[in-house]
Parts: sequence; C-alpha cells; structure tokens
Amino acid sequence: MLLKRILILFLLPTTCALAQDLTSAQADMPVKFINKIEIFAGPGLSFIDDNGWSDFIYNLSDQRTIYSYHPKTGSIIGLSLIHSFKQRFELQGQFSFEKRRYDEKIMNLDTNGSLDSESLTTQKNDYLVGSLVASYSLSKSNRFHFFLGGSAYYLKKSRAIASYTTNGQPTGGASVNTIDGFEKYTFDALAGIAYLMPLGDVLTGVLRLQGNYVLGYSAAQNNQQLSINSISMTLALRYSQKNLKF
Repeated sequence: MLLKRILILFLLPTTCALAQDLTSAQADMPVKFINKIEIFAGPGLSFIDDNGWSDFIYNLSDQRTIYSYHPKTGSIIGLSLIHSFKQRFELQGQFSFEKRRYDEKIMNLDTNGSLDSESLTTQKNDYLVGSLVASYSLSKSNRFHFFLGGSAYYLKKSRAIASYTTNGQPTGGASVNTIDGFEKYTFDALAGIAYLMPLGDVLTGVLRLQGNYVLGYSAAQNNQQLSINSISMTLALRYSQKNLKF
C-alpha cells in the first residue's frame, strides 16, 4: 500500500505535465484547410432591372403596349466548405442550385385606351452557382456576421409559360424553351448579414439574408437588356470540427 502511494505521488506531476504538453501541442497545430461544412436552403425573390423599359408605354399608330415585370418566389439549396483564418474571419466556397422566377405582363390597349388583349408569362430559370464569400464577425460572441463576395452562374434550364386573353376571354397559352434568349454565363456581386446560433458542441444554426447584383446583363433580346437581381433568405446547418480530414 505504501509503495502504491509513493508511485502515485511520483507519477502524478509527470502525468499532469504530459497532459499540459499535449493540450499545448493541439492548440499549436495548424487548422485544417476546411474545418466547417454547411448545408443551406431557402426562398429568394428575383427583381428585373431593364434600364427604364419596365412599365414603359410604346406608341404605335393604332395601339399602345404596356410592359411590366413582377418578382416571384424562387429557391436556393447548396453546400458551403469553410476555412476559418482567425476567430472572426472565414472564407467560404459555396456550391448551389438556384431557381429564379419572375412574371412579365404585356397589355395591348386600343386607341380609346381600353384593354384589347394581354399576356402573362412566367419565366423560370434554373442555375448552377459557384460562389466565393468572405465573412467577418461583428462581435466577440461570433454571432453576427457581415459577408461579401462574388458568384458565377451557369444557366442550366430556361422556360417561359404564357397565357393569353383577348377582350377578357382566354385564348390559349404556350410553354417555350427560352434558354437561347438568356446569357449562358453571368456573374453577380453579393453581400449580406448572418446570425449564428450554437446548437451544440459541433452544430450551429445560421440565418442568412443576402442580396445579389448581376454584373452585366442576364438577357439582351427584342431591344431589351434585362438584368436579374435577387434577394434571398436561407437557413443553414453548420458542422464544425477541427480534425476534419481536408
């Protein structure tokens, strides 16, 4: 019994010192390039900017035509790979699938200003998106973040679904492949804010509000140059682990 106590007294300081050395070594180890993974999804609204062509009146000899555009709800779903440089700064590589939607309404008026005919077209564009985003925490608690970056869009699918009326009566409709009417590749600048809520040791919930502004035009056709800008709100689930094998 006495020998056991002597061994414990001898080994205890050595064990404590070894534990401190291991803790210090782990703290000094470099962070893996990707130490956080995030999946996100949510709705988005698309807004059309066409340099004054929206809601314009086009005068002809026998009629007037009024064009208008209205946003519709789309969606976005994706994956983020995140590298944290320091406690407050991180860099994200995002890969997502985004659906952008909007309505185009055309009203034809007769010479008396009465509605003669109209068409309502729902434009549906599907994109594959790659983004690079820098994020900075605005507080020591690491809850509120500001972020900005850029996105590259690849148009995968585009379709217009139209319905027509004349003198108030339905006269049919059409579904048209419109992928040739839009730019195949576009680039956006983006910025927004995020709020992080810890859900456990390795899980975090993220609420993100983001705005996108297209750099250039999304379409140039029929004497119109259209830019599709958007805002989105996404919810994300983030997994954080220092020893991810990346």
